Amino acid sequence: MLSVSRHPKYLMTIAYAVNDTRKMLQHVAKHRAAVWQDPVTACEMTLYFYSLVSPVFFLQMYLKQAWTNSQVIDALTHKPEVAIQDQYI
Repeated sequence: MLSVSRHPKYLMTIAYAVNDTRKMLQHVAKHRAAVWQDPVTACEMTLYFYSLVSPVFFLQMYLKQAWTNSQVIDALTHKPEVAIQDQYI
């Protein structure tokens, strides 16, 4: 994924998600009720699940970083400077 340019990266993410979902469904079909009872199959299922969820996690991190670095925050927290004029008595 690192060597892919920006536009195909979105398509590759969707392709990976479809493939991970396919793996999860095959795993459930193969092991049925033992998916969560057997430690090995439970670990495999957890691996498939988190490989499916990881792009969403990285998107969330990217959006959070973009939000904190954006000018929106600067505009909301910016206090205008008030010029104090000298008054002569």
